[in-house]
Amino acid sequence: MSASPVDAVSQDMASLKLASDEIYDYLGKDFTADQVPRAVLNAVVMSNDLYVDCLDAGKKVGTNLTLPEARSLGLIKNHWLYRILFAYGDKEDPSVGQVQFGMNMAPEGSLVGIGSSRAGSFGGSGSFKTFSDVGSVGEPPKLSSDDGISAPADLQVASASASEGDRSGSDSGNQPATSSIGSGQFTPPEIASSLGGFIEQPTEGAPVPGIFSIKVRARAAPSNSALVIFRLDLRPDTTFGELLSAIIDLPVEPFRFRFKNFAYLGCRDFMTQTIASLLSLGLVLSPAAETIKPVDKWTDEPNIFDRLQWRYKCPDVVGNMSEARGEGDASEEPVDVAGEVVQPVEVSISRSRNAIDRAWWPEGYTYLVIDGVSYADAPRS
Repeated sequence: MSASPVDAVSQDMASLKLASDEIYDYLGKDFTADQVPRAVLNAVVMSNDLYVDCLDAGKKVGTNLTLPEARSLGLIKNHWLYRILFAYGDKEDPSVGQVQFGMNMAPEGSLVGIGSSRAGSFGGSGSFKTFSDVGSVGEPPKLSSDDGISAPADLQVASASASEGDRSGSDSGNQPATSSIGSGQFTPPEIASSLGGFIEQPTEGAPVPGIFSIKVRARAAPSNSALVIFRLDLRPDTTFGELLSAIIDLPVEPFRFRFKNFAYLGCRDFMTQTIASLLSLGLVLSPAAETIKPVDKWTDEPNIFDRLQWRYKCPDVVGNMSEARGEGDASEEPVDVAGEVVQPVEVSISRSRNAIDRAWWPEGYTYLVIDGVSYADAPRS
């Protein structure tokens, strides 16, 4: 069992590597991959632990349910992110901070994928010419969200290709309305396969731009929205900068989620691909994953790639809980709609098998074929 952050500090004080004092200037701030300050890049990962957090990302789109209703029925979306801890401050009494990082939905007005210096080009015979951020519940969280959850909104999706036809269907049979993801034909590039040759990318869906976001926080606690947390062993003294470079240089940007049947697809594809790459580079030592939350559950299936092939859900047990659950700092107490503090109640996390949906990867990416991973749309050479 992994030691808690406090125990890890007390047990290994002599070898504890503190982040530089410059880290104070960046606590509470968000960055993209090309903006990360040197003090954050040089932060040594505490206890050699890489956390893989599964977040409650809100209700499924098109359900016409309240958030508590959707949670009680298990009709919620998951979003997955990485998290590491670092020590800073006084070596005799150190503080513990965290870096949360992963692929999120690009903020409104972002130029990622539209001629920015970092984004590159998808190429292909067609191009997706316009993007707009869609604040739908159930989407991958936006960069500006402190706790990884976006605010609710409705949406409308234009056809992503001439053959895709009408997208008016939903779980409830009603057509959401307001903002549009975009229009025009999109052709994803051909990418290489780790087995040799090339691999076909999915053809269905509308592209939604992603952005690799980094959040530096002055706390050790995970997001309030974390349903399930797994831990992987890292090579000793790995820095955050080494993890960042290993992922970004694959390359992973410009990355596109796929919007299909009122769902945003590709988050777990991103996680399986990047974990496999970290394993191949020797930064992650083993695919064996310890379950940190809920404790002592699913101990017979330690492989992280298996853990990623499930949808996790946890029903609300307080019917009058505010729909803002999960937003804000992890230290904040949840309140109901009357403003009364709600005492946390231990509820059971359940799960159901869920094959991985593939994302759209950029030109130059080599897709890693991973044994034991089931896909909704299997890669074909």
